[in-house]
Amino acid sequence: MTTRNRQHGLQSIFHPHWSPAVDSQLLTLRDQGVSLDRIAMALIRQPKAVEQRWHRLRVVPGIREKLRSFGSDYSEYPAENSDGFRRRGEVSAP
Repeated sequence: MTTRNRQHGLQSIFHPHWSPAVDSQLLTLRDQGVSLDRIAMALIRQPKAVEQRWHRLRVVPGIREKLRSFGSDYSEYPAENSDGFRRRGEVSAP
């Protein structure tokens, strides 16, 4: 894991199909009172995926500041967790 990943404390939310920018959009839209179903349509995601992501993000203390300091770009998060192992259900490319 790189120093950039460690210093921002976001390892618990890393997911290869999400990015800091999309997470920021999700949080911003939710703060504006937009329903999770409408957010899912806007992000072109399954409603259940957006709901699960929202629940994961909302419990991270200082998530907005952590996302800002990590960098809100559209690059996906690293696919490996803090131990360097892939998450359950993920497969490595051959």
